[in-house]
Amino acid sequence: GHRTWGYGLVKSYTTFKMSASVLEQLRQAHEEVETIEKAVAKLLADKAAHPKQHTQYDHAVHSLFDAIHNKSKQALDMYDDRDGMRKDELHFLGGSGTEGGVWLNFYDKVKEVKDYHRKFGEQNAAPDVRDAEVIATEAREQMKRTMEETFAPEEEGGRRVDLHAFYILYINLRKLKDHRLREHRNEVIARLKKKKRDAAKRRREKQAEEGGNAE
Repeated sequence: GHRTWGYGLVKSYTTFKMSASVLEQLRQAHEEVETIEKAVAKLLADKAAHPKQHTQYDHAVHSLFDAIHNKSKQALDMYDDRDGMRKDELHFLGGSGTEGGVWLNFYDKVKEVKDYHRKFGEQNAAPDVRDAEVIATEAREQMKRTMEETFAPEEEGGRRVDLHAFYILYINLRKLKDHRLREHRNEVIARLKKKKRDAAKRRREKQAEEGGNAE
């Protein structure tokens, strides 16, 4: 089956456990880690030239760090050799266990690989080797799509935080809501009282004016 890097952001080179030796899987793991590291370096260099997309680049780099971590863990597991397969393979390649020595073991291994690919080659075709630039581009494009799905338009790709939902929750808290209702009620009462006082004052002024004219 296939192993993937990180969280599915970067596709993995396929590991053929049945056909590839443990040593070959280790070599491939080191090569993949080195390629991803070059992709990270490219993203960091491009980031300086695109200041408005810093957040997108930061997330893409973080995803590649996850990929490096996962691939390195796979390599460490093979170095731990808990099943003893790496040790057995080293002994085998060194000529141990057979009368023919190194060369007989080598040709036996070549025959084993050819037989396997003759039977299952179409199912386990080797993937295209991708360079660091391709990996960096894929990481950035995938992260761009992910961020568009994750952030609201108002958040501008993670540069801002949309707190509208939290604001609605805040203003509808029971104690705060009751306080706001009391404040509103007091303001309405104060306006009505002022309006009543103003009306009474105008009536007195009008009456005084009419009384003066009558004299």
